[in-house]
Amino acid sequence: MYDTLYLNYNIVENQSTTRERVFENTDNITESYSLKSNEGWISAELGNLKVSMNPRTVSVRGSICKYYLGNNLYTLNRGTTREALDSISDAIGLDIKKASLSRLDWSTNITTSLPPTLYMPKLGYLSRYIRTENPNSIYYNQSSKRLLFYDKMKEAKKNRVIIPDEFIDKNLLRYEMVLNKGVNKHLNADIRGGNLYSEDIYFKVAKLWIKNYHSINKLNNKGIKISIDKVKTEGDFDKALLTGLAQQLGMEEINQYIKLMKAKKVFNHNEYYSRIKSKYRMMCNTEVYSEDIISEINKKMDYCYKNLI
Repeated sequence: MYDTLYLNYNIVENQSTTRERVFENTDNITESYSLKSNEGWISAELGNLKVSMNPRTVSVRGSICKYYLGNNLYTLNRGTTREALDSISDAIGLDIKKASLSRLDWSTNITTSLPPTLYMPKLGYLSRYIRTENPNSIYYNQSSKRLLFYDKMKEAKKNRVIIPDEFIDKNLLRYEMVLNKGVNKHLNADIRGGNLYSEDIYFKVAKLWIKNYHSINKLNNKGIKISIDKVKTEGDFDKALLTGLAQQLGMEEINQYIKLMKAKKVFNHNEYYSRIKSKYRMMCNTEVYSEDIISEINKKMDYCYKNLI
C-alpha cells in the first residue's frame, strides 16, 4: 500500500558512507553546486528512484512500489514493503531502515463496476480541505496532507505503462493519501524506514487512510429514483422516469392536479380522470430499485482496509 516515499539518511552520524558506494549501482549521475548555500550535491537514478547526496544527507525519493514491482497497478503489502526497502539498502550500500521520512504516500486501486469518473461526483465536502474537481480526478488539499482519487487506467495509458493482462478492460479507481509534511506528527510516531512494515505503524497508516475516506461527505442520489437495470428501450426509460417522478410527488399531490383538471373541465368524460388516477396510483405503488453507486465504493474501501496483510 506504500507508494512514494521521501527517505532521508543522516550521513553525519554514519561517517563510513562513501559517495562511490552510494552511486555504484545508479545511472545518469550529475553534480551541482549552489553559490547561495555554498554547498554541492550529487544526483542520480536508481531505476525510477532519485538518489541525492549532500554533505549531510543521502535522500531517496520516488515510488518504491514502481521500483520493486515495476508499476503501481499492483500494491505493496507488509512483506513486499520490507523486501523493497532491503533492495534499496543493498543497491546504495546504506541501511535505509535508519532513514527518516519527509513524505509518505499510502494508496490502493479499487476495481469498480463502472468507470471511475461516475463515482467521483459523489465525493463531496471535506472539512478543512480545499476540494478540486478535474475531468478524471478529485483532489482534497491541505498544506501538509493531500487526498486524491483518479482513474488509474487512464493515467497508466497516458504514461504508456504496459498493462498486465489481469487489468485489461478493468475499471480502476485509485485513492491516495499523501503526507507531504510532518509525517511523524500525522502519525504521532517516529517513522523510520525500518518500522514502516512493523504491524503497529503499518496499521496506523492504514487507519488514517480509511478514516480520511470516511470523513468525506458522500453525496447520495437526489431527486427521483429510476430502476436503470430494467431499461431496455427508449420507452422503458420514459416509463421509468415518469414512475420516479410520480413517486417523488406522491399520490396526494398528483390527486390535487387531477381535482384541478376536473374543476376546470379539462376532459369531456369523467372516466378519463378515474383512469389517470388509477394509472398514477399504480406507479406510486411500484417498487423502484435504485442503488446509490457510492455504496459500492464504500464497501470496497472497507473490504480493502479489513483485509490488509
